[in-house]
Amino acid sequence: MYARATAVRIDPSRIDQGIRKFNEVVPTLRPIPGYAGAALLVNRDTGEGFGVTYWDTVAHMNAAEEAGLRARQQSSEATGAEVTDVDRFDLVLVDRASDPIAPSFSRVNQLYCDLDRLEEGIAFVRDKVVPNVSKQKGYLSLLLGVNRMTGRMVVTSNWRTAADRAASEAAVASQRAETARILRADHVEVMPLEVAVVEVKQPTRTG
Repeated sequence: MYARATAVRIDPSRIDQGIRKFNEVVPTLRPIPGYAGAALLVNRDTGEGFGVTYWDTVAHMNAAEEAGLRARQQSSEATGAEVTDVDRFDLVLVDRASDPIAPSFSRVNQLYCDLDRLEEGIAFVRDKVVPNVSKQKGYLSLLLGVNRMTGRMVVTSNWRTAADRAASEAAVASQRAETARILRADHVEVMPLEVAVVEVKQPTRTG
């Protein structure tokens, strides 16, 4: 699966307006071939956030570029949101313990990795991080996406409540540092965000 992530900044007083607009845009994306879901993550204090669309293949994602551009323009015109970045990721690891829900709460970790160490880093997250975080109270999912051209990596864990997210930090902090060491990342940016809108077609894991 692949993802297009649009970073935005909006006046915090207009966050709910932005959420309503995103909910209006999502139905227009569903008929597009390869559409696999969408999510809106926001920080109500700063007005920063991400609009994400998911696609079955990179070809489907690329074919939907025009639709993505229209959606960004419509949202910006309606809410005054500023688009600060658009990036595309190969979702190399997705673990879902339950169906996605909104509102829920994310911890988004962003870093730039050494691509020569990518497979080792993915294996560590898959074999060590996922088993650890999935045992924590309120765990919903973990997604790891990478831009294979720039080395930008995003690891997002999702939690049922903000309290669950906060309580899990002690259990994940050392593994975050180890992941960064393996990937030779100089810095990891950690962002707490609210998942205001989400729909994903990918099934929940079983067992």
